[in-house]
Amino acid sequence: MYDFKDFVNNMKEELSSRIPDAELSIRDVVKNNDVIHTAITIKKDNEEAAPSIYMDYYYSRYKAGVDMNYLISDAMNEYNNSSRIGSNFNDEMFYARDNIFLKLVNKQRNTKNLEDTPYIEFKDLAVTFRVLIYKDANGIASVQVTNKVLEKMGLSKEEAFDIAKMNTLQLFSPEFQNISDVIRRDTNEEFDIPDMDIYMLTTDVGVNGATLLLYDELINDFVNKNGECYIITSSVHEVIFIPKDNVDDIRDFKELIREVNNIMTPKQDYLSDNIYLADGHGISIVGGMENEEYMDM
Repeated sequence: MYDFKDFVNNMKEELSSRIPDAELSIRDVVKNNDVIHTAITIKKDNEEAAPSIYMDYYYSRYKAGVDMNYLISDAMNEYNNSSRIGSNFNDEMFYARDNIFLKLVNKQRNTKNLEDTPYIEFKDLAVTFRVLIYKDANGIASVQVTNKVLEKMGLSKEEAFDIAKMNTLQLFSPEFQNISDVIRRDTNEEFDIPDMDIYMLTTDVGVNGATLLLYDELINDFVNKNGECYIITSSVHEVIFIPKDNVDDIRDFKELIREVNNIMTPKQDYLSDNIYLADGHGISIVGGMENEEYMDM
Protein backbone atom coordinates (compact mmCIF):
# COMPACT_ATOMS: atom_id res chain seq x y z
CA MET A 1 0.00 0.00 0.00
CA TYR A 2 1.23 3.50 -0.86
CA ASP A 3 1.94 6.02 1.85
CA PHE A 4 0.35 9.43 1.26
CA LYS A 5 3.32 10.97 -0.56
CA ASP A 6 3.72 8.04 -2.95
CA PHE A 7 -0.03 7.93 -3.50
CA VAL A 8 -0.12 11.59 -4.54
CA ASN A 9 2.88 11.19 -6.85
CA ASN A 10 1.31 8.15 -8.46
CA MET A 11 -2.00 9.98 -8.95
CA LYS A 12 -0.13 12.87 -10.56
CA GLU A 13 1.68 10.54 -12.99
CA GLU A 14 -1.54 8.77 -13.94
CA LEU A 15 -3.46 12.02 -14.44
CA SER A 16 -0.57 13.51 -16.45
CA SER A 17 -0.70 10.59 -18.88
CA ARG A 18 -4.42 11.25 -19.41
CA ILE A 19 -4.08 15.03 -19.75
CA PRO A 20 -0.83 15.40 -21.74
CA ASP A 21 -1.49 19.01 -22.76
CA ALA A 22 -1.64 20.26 -19.16
CA GLU A 23 0.92 21.12 -16.50
CA LEU A 24 0.29 19.34 -13.20
CA SER A 25 1.70 20.44 -9.87
CA ILE A 26 1.36 19.32 -6.27
CA ARG A 27 0.71 22.03 -3.70
CA ASP A 28 -0.58 22.55 -0.18
CA VAL A 29 -3.73 24.64 0.03
CA VAL A 30 -4.78 26.47 3.20
CA LYS A 31 -8.52 26.12 3.64
CA ASN A 32 -10.95 27.31 6.31
CA ASN A 33 -9.68 27.03 9.91
CA ASP A 34 -6.12 26.84 8.52
CA VAL A 35 -6.72 23.23 7.53
CA ILE A 36 -4.05 22.30 4.98
CA HIS A 37 -5.00 20.01 2.10
CA THR A 38 -2.73 18.57 -0.56
CA ALA A 39 -3.98 19.14 -4.09
CA ILE A 40 -2.97 18.35 -7.65
CA THR A 41 -3.51 21.48 -9.72
CA ILE A 42 -4.08 21.04 -13.45
CA LYS A 43 -3.33 24.04 -15.70
CA LYS A 44 -3.75 24.31 -19.44
CA ASP A 45 -2.28 27.30 -21.29
CA ASN A 46 -5.58 28.11 -23.01
CA GLU A 47 -7.69 28.03 -19.84
CA GLU A 48 -8.11 30.77 -17.23
CA ALA A 49 -9.00 28.43 -14.37
CA ALA A 50 -6.75 25.71 -12.98
CA PRO A 51 -8.84 22.98 -11.29
CA SER A 52 -7.44 21.43 -8.12
CA ILE A 53 -8.09 17.80 -7.17
CA TYR A 54 -7.75 17.38 -3.42
CA MET A 55 -5.87 14.22 -2.54
CA ASP A 56 -6.82 13.81 1.12
CA TYR A 57 -10.29 12.64 0.12
CA TYR A 58 -8.97 10.19 -2.47
CA TYR A 59 -6.33 8.80 -0.13
CA SER A 60 -8.92 8.08 2.57
CA ARG A 61 -10.90 6.08 0.00
CA TYR A 62 -7.72 4.29 -1.12
CA LYS A 63 -6.98 3.26 2.48
CA ALA A 64 -10.56 2.01 2.75
CA GLY A 65 -9.87 -0.40 -0.11
CA VAL A 66 -11.14 1.43 -3.20
CA ASP A 67 -9.32 0.30 -6.34
CA MET A 68 -6.64 2.70 -7.65
CA ASN A 69 -7.96 2.61 -11.21
CA TYR A 70 -11.40 3.56 -9.98
CA LEU A 71 -9.96 6.51 -8.04
CA ILE A 72 -8.07 7.72 -11.11
CA SER A 73 -11.25 7.51 -13.18
CA ASP A 74 -13.15 9.38 -10.48
CA ALA A 75 -10.48 12.09 -10.34
CA MET A 76 -10.70 12.48 -14.13
CA ASN A 77 -14.46 12.92 -13.87
CA GLU A 78 -13.95 15.57 -11.21
CA TYR A 79 -11.41 17.34 -13.42
CA ASN A 80 -13.72 17.27 -16.44
CA ASN A 81 -16.59 18.68 -14.40
CA SER A 82 -14.35 21.40 -12.98
CA SER A 83 -13.08 22.24 -16.45
CA ARG A 84 -16.63 22.55 -17.72
CA ILE A 85 -17.43 25.02 -14.96
CA GLY A 86 -14.11 26.81 -15.41
CA SER A 87 -14.69 27.25 -19.15
CA ASN A 88 -17.33 29.85 -18.27
CA PHE A 89 -14.98 31.66 -15.90
CA ASN A 90 -13.21 34.86 -16.88
CA ASP A 91 -11.66 37.91 -15.25
CA GLU A 92 -14.82 39.94 -15.78
CA MET A 93 -16.79 37.41 -13.74
CA PHE A 94 -14.12 37.25 -11.05
CA TYR A 95 -14.11 40.98 -10.46
CA ALA A 96 -17.87 41.50 -10.88
CA ARG A 97 -19.30 43.10 -7.77
CA ASP A 98 -22.61 41.25 -8.22
CA ASN A 99 -20.80 37.97 -7.50
CA ILE A 100 -19.33 38.92 -4.11
CA PHE A 101 -20.89 37.25 -1.08
CA LEU A 102 -20.09 36.85 2.61
CA LYS A 103 -18.78 33.88 4.56
CA LEU A 104 -18.49 33.69 8.35
CA VAL A 105 -15.41 31.90 9.74
CA ASN A 106 -13.68 31.49 13.10
CA LYS A 107 -11.14 34.29 13.50
CA GLN A 108 -8.79 32.58 15.94
CA ARG A 109 -8.48 29.40 13.87
CA ASN A 110 -7.82 31.23 10.59
CA THR A 111 -4.56 33.03 11.40
CA LYS A 112 -2.83 31.91 8.19
CA ASN A 113 -5.92 32.08 6.03
CA LEU A 114 -6.62 35.70 7.03
CA GLU A 115 -3.07 36.98 6.49
CA ASP A 116 -3.83 38.22 2.97
CA THR A 117 -7.61 38.28 3.27
CA PRO A 118 -9.80 41.30 3.99
CA TYR A 119 -12.25 40.66 6.81
CA ILE A 120 -14.50 42.39 9.33
CA GLU A 121 -14.89 41.20 12.90
CA PHE A 122 -18.25 39.93 14.13
CA LYS A 123 -18.35 38.71 17.74
CA ASP A 124 -15.58 36.10 18.00
CA LEU A 125 -15.78 35.47 14.27
CA ALA A 126 -14.57 37.01 11.00
CA VAL A 127 -16.65 38.00 7.98
CA THR A 128 -14.75 37.19 4.79
CA PHE A 129 -15.58 37.71 1.12
CA ARG A 130 -15.89 35.21 -1.69
CA VAL A 131 -16.74 35.37 -5.40
CA LEU A 132 -19.41 32.99 -6.66
CA ILE A 133 -18.34 31.10 -9.77
CA TYR A 134 -21.07 28.49 -10.01
CA LYS A 135 -24.22 27.42 -8.18
CA ASP A 136 -26.69 24.58 -8.64
CA ALA A 137 -28.87 22.33 -6.46
CA ASN A 138 -25.81 20.30 -5.40
CA GLY A 139 -23.74 23.19 -4.09
CA ILE A 140 -21.47 26.01 -5.22
CA ALA A 141 -18.03 26.81 -6.56
CA SER A 142 -16.37 29.97 -5.25
CA VAL A 143 -13.00 31.57 -4.60
CA GLN A 144 -11.82 33.68 -1.70
CA VAL A 145 -11.29 37.41 -2.16
CA THR A 146 -7.76 38.48 -1.24
CA ASN A 147 -6.53 41.99 -0.45
CA LYS A 148 -5.09 42.18 -3.97
CA VAL A 149 -8.39 41.23 -5.58
CA LEU A 150 -10.32 43.74 -3.46
CA GLU A 151 -7.84 46.46 -4.42
CA LYS A 152 -8.34 45.63 -8.10
CA MET A 153 -12.10 45.90 -7.58
CA GLY A 154 -11.51 49.40 -6.23
CA LEU A 155 -13.33 48.69 -2.97
CA SER A 156 -12.56 49.13 0.71
CA LYS A 157 -13.54 46.21 2.90
CA GLU A 158 -16.40 48.29 4.33
CA GLU A 159 -17.74 49.00 0.83
CA ALA A 160 -17.31 45.34 -0.10
CA PHE A 161 -19.22 44.34 3.02
CA ASP A 162 -22.21 46.52 2.13
CA ILE A 163 -22.32 45.16 -1.42
CA ALA A 164 -21.73 41.55 -0.43
CA LYS A 165 -24.33 41.67 2.33
CA MET A 166 -27.01 42.62 -0.19
CA ASN A 167 -25.76 40.03 -2.69
CA THR A 168 -25.67 37.16 -0.21
CA LEU A 169 -29.43 37.10 0.41
CA GLN A 170 -30.06 37.37 -3.33
CA LEU A 171 -27.68 34.51 -4.14
CA PHE A 172 -28.64 32.24 -1.21
CA SER A 173 -32.16 32.02 0.16
CA PRO A 174 -32.41 31.54 3.96
CA GLU A 175 -34.36 28.54 5.23
CA PHE A 176 -35.53 27.79 8.76
CA GLN A 177 -36.21 24.05 9.08
CA ASN A 178 -37.65 22.15 12.03
CA ILE A 179 -34.93 19.77 13.20
CA SER A 180 -37.43 16.90 13.34
CA ASP A 181 -38.15 17.33 9.63
CA VAL A 182 -34.40 17.44 8.92
CA ILE A 183 -33.85 14.15 10.79
CA ARG A 184 -36.78 12.48 9.01
CA ARG A 185 -35.45 13.64 5.65
CA ASP A 186 -31.87 12.52 6.28
CA THR A 187 -32.68 9.19 7.95
CA ASN A 188 -32.93 6.18 5.66
CA GLU A 189 -34.70 3.99 8.21
CA GLU A 190 -38.30 4.43 9.32
CA PHE A 191 -38.17 5.97 12.78
CA ASP A 192 -40.86 7.63 14.82
CA ILE A 193 -39.25 11.05 15.21
CA PRO A 194 -41.14 13.27 17.68
CA ASP A 195 -41.70 16.91 16.84
CA MET A 196 -39.14 19.13 18.59
CA ASP A 197 -39.15 22.87 19.15
CA ILE A 198 -35.68 23.18 17.63
CA TYR A 199 -34.86 24.81 14.30
CA MET A 200 -31.95 24.81 11.86
CA LEU A 201 -31.09 27.85 9.79
CA THR A 202 -29.22 27.28 6.54
CA THR A 203 -29.33 28.31 2.88
CA ASP A 204 -31.22 26.85 -0.05
CA VAL A 205 -28.11 24.90 -1.12
CA GLY A 206 -27.07 23.94 2.42
CA VAL A 207 -23.75 25.81 2.45
CA ASN A 208 -22.48 28.83 4.42
CA GLY A 209 -25.72 29.04 6.40
CA ALA A 210 -24.01 30.50 9.49
CA THR A 211 -23.46 33.71 7.51
CA LEU A 212 -27.18 34.42 7.94
CA LEU A 213 -26.45 35.38 11.56
CA LEU A 214 -25.33 38.73 10.14
CA TYR A 215 -28.92 39.64 9.27
CA ASP A 216 -30.56 41.14 12.35
CA GLU A 217 -33.96 41.51 10.73
CA LEU A 218 -34.07 37.83 9.78
CA ILE A 219 -33.02 36.67 13.25
CA ASN A 220 -35.25 39.14 15.11
CA ASP A 221 -38.32 38.14 13.08
CA PHE A 222 -37.76 34.51 14.04
CA VAL A 223 -37.30 35.37 17.73
CA ASN A 224 -40.38 37.58 17.79
CA LYS A 225 -42.42 34.60 16.59
CA ASN A 226 -40.70 31.86 18.64
CA GLY A 227 -39.26 33.56 21.74
CA GLU A 228 -35.68 34.06 22.90
CA CYS A 229 -33.33 31.37 21.61
CA TYR A 230 -29.86 30.07 22.17
CA ILE A 231 -27.95 29.65 18.93
CA ILE A 232 -25.50 26.81 18.37
CA THR A 233 -23.07 27.29 15.50
CA SER A 234 -22.97 23.62 14.56
CA SER A 235 -20.79 24.42 11.52
CA VAL A 236 -20.13 27.14 8.95
CA HIS A 237 -23.03 25.68 6.99
CA GLU A 238 -25.87 25.78 9.51
CA VAL A 239 -26.83 27.02 12.96
CA ILE A 240 -29.34 25.63 15.46
CA PHE A 241 -31.95 27.65 17.35
CA ILE A 242 -33.13 26.25 20.72
CA PRO A 243 -35.69 28.10 22.88
CA LYS A 244 -33.96 29.53 25.94
CA ASP A 245 -36.58 28.01 28.27
CA ASN A 246 -35.68 24.52 27.04
CA VAL A 247 -32.11 24.70 28.39
CA ASP A 248 -31.73 24.04 32.14
CA ASP A 249 -27.97 24.49 32.68
CA ILE A 250 -26.14 26.58 30.09
CA ARG A 251 -22.72 25.51 31.39
CA ASP A 252 -23.41 21.81 30.85
CA PHE A 253 -24.94 22.66 27.52
CA LYS A 254 -21.83 24.50 26.38
CA GLU A 255 -19.59 21.59 27.41
CA LEU A 256 -21.79 19.24 25.36
CA ILE A 257 -21.44 21.49 22.32
CA ARG A 258 -17.65 21.54 22.68
CA GLU A 259 -17.54 17.74 22.80
CA VAL A 260 -19.82 17.40 19.77
CA ASN A 261 -17.68 19.85 17.79
CA ASN A 262 -14.52 17.92 18.65
CA ILE A 263 -15.98 14.56 17.70
CA MET A 264 -18.46 15.18 14.89
CA THR A 265 -17.75 18.49 13.16
CA PRO A 266 -15.12 18.30 10.39
CA LYS A 267 -12.19 20.58 11.18
CA GLN A 268 -12.72 22.59 8.02
CA ASP A 269 -16.39 23.24 8.88
CA TYR A 270 -15.90 24.22 12.54
CA LEU A 271 -17.14 27.69 13.49
CA SER A 272 -17.30 28.20 17.25
CA ASP A 273 -17.85 26.54 20.63
CA ASN A 274 -19.57 29.65 21.92
CA ILE A 275 -23.30 29.83 22.48
CA TYR A 276 -25.11 32.92 21.26
CA LEU A 277 -28.35 34.45 22.49
CA ALA A 278 -30.95 35.91 20.15
CA ASP A 279 -33.36 38.07 22.14
CA GLY A 280 -35.04 40.16 19.45
CA HIS A 281 -32.42 42.91 19.72
CA GLY A 282 -29.59 41.22 17.87
CA ILE A 283 -27.15 38.48 18.87
CA SER A 284 -24.80 38.34 21.85
CA ILE A 285 -22.32 35.76 23.15
CA VAL A 286 -23.41 33.90 26.29
CA GLY A 287 -20.92 33.63 29.13
CA GLY A 288 -19.94 37.10 30.33
CA MET A 289 -19.03 38.38 26.85
CA GLU A 290 -22.39 39.92 25.96
CA ASN A 291 -21.32 43.53 26.54
CA GLU A 292 -18.23 43.56 24.32
CA GLU A 293 -18.41 46.16 21.59
CA TYR A 294 -18.30 45.00 17.98
CA MET A 295 -19.02 46.59 14.63
CA ASP A 296 -22.73 47.19 14.21
CA MET A 297 -23.97 44.92 11.43
